[in-house]
Amino acid sequence: MRPLLTSQIVFLSVLFVSLFPLKGFASGEWEEWKRFSWPTGYTVEGVTLKGLSGITFDPEKGVFHAISDGKGVGEARVFTLSPEWEEGHVKGMEWTGVTGLTLRGKPFPPMDGEGIALDHRRGWLYVANEGFASSPSEYGRYPWVARFDWPGGEWEQALPLPNEFRPRDARGNRVPPGDEAQVAGVRRNLGPESLGLSPDGQTLFTANEAALKQDYEGSYNFRTQQAQSTLVRVVKFGGVPERPEVLGQRAYRTDAGARVLFVPAFNTLSALEVMDDQGRLLMLERGVQGPVLATGNFRIRLYEVDFADPEATDISALSALEGESVTPLSKRLVWEGTEGMDNLEGVARGPEVEGRETLFLVSDNNSNTRQETQVIVLRQKAEKDSREN
Repeated sequence: MRPLLTSQIVFLSVLFVSLFPLKGFASGEWEEWKRFSWPTGYTVEGVTLKGLSGITFDPEKGVFHAISDGKGVGEARVFTLSPEWEEGHVKGMEWTGVTGLTLRGKPFPPMDGEGIALDHRRGWLYVANEGFASSPSEYGRYPWVARFDWPGGEWEQALPLPNEFRPRDARGNRVPPGDEAQVAGVRRNLGPESLGLSPDGQTLFTANEAALKQDYEGSYNFRTQQAQSTLVRVVKFGGVPERPEVLGQRAYRTDAGARVLFVPAFNTLSALEVMDDQGRLLMLERGVQGPVLATGNFRIRLYEVDFADPEATDISALSALEGESVTPLSKRLVWEGTEGMDNLEGVARGPEVEGRETLFLVSDNNSNTRQETQVIVLRQKAEKDSREN
């Protein structure tokens, strides 16, 4: 698809019904509805649009916020996406603002922000940092899930991420992800990638992108594109927002990477969204299906799981999953995209339209001219279409 330019007006021939608080999720299949794209190098208020790794919806203001992974000083930014409406129809989408995250009033140090979830009632923004080993600051170097003031963007509080996620050496000392001495914790560039808040604002979920060091002993490296199906940990926080605490962990098994020119390419869990207050989740898996990172060379799959799955093992007490008998969450494929897909890393539940739920997916262009920033809109299929499929 040709990139969307500022002079273009893109029409969505759909009826917009409500931008008010979201209702419960009705299980069903999904279909691609509309697609928007912006070329690498596109700017918003003089800031380059790049590295969008998570997206969240503000139902009160009717806008979306997407986080850039921010691997430079002051680059931990949140971009605001505003749908344009005319007589109940979506006229287009426009990036309308940029907010920098701060620490003690100064630009946030280099980090790898990958997940984002907005509590619009309380004015809080939750962010997941995957851990950026090259950051000069501990706030950027190690993985965390934290709460920021919103719309100000100032750091407020870190949540208690399970100890299993902490990168450490054989003596238990903290080390950066990917350090030669590391024996446990999140791998380099494969830490907390997903973040989602329940509609009532009481429960938060996160998950690592690929297996923790102690959970899988095999090779898993982006640079060599070696990937296997592995178990990741889905973490549930309760007591949000007053006294956040970990309420449980479940295992989720990712699909194996496809083979590209006889070489196994990566496939990871890149995002999740919480669809109701009972723990029904949508899990976004992103994989490569081409020899280079370029638009069209990605395969995207969306799975539905239930954190309350009675057959799934509660792995909270397991310090390592390698060699353990673990039953992961049962997952059901509800959508797959293979045509013209980019590096989709974020998913957010949008407004209900004509009685059907919508999802907005955003891509990370990796600052690569072969890629673009995409926003893909999915909607639930009509009941008749779901039965036929």
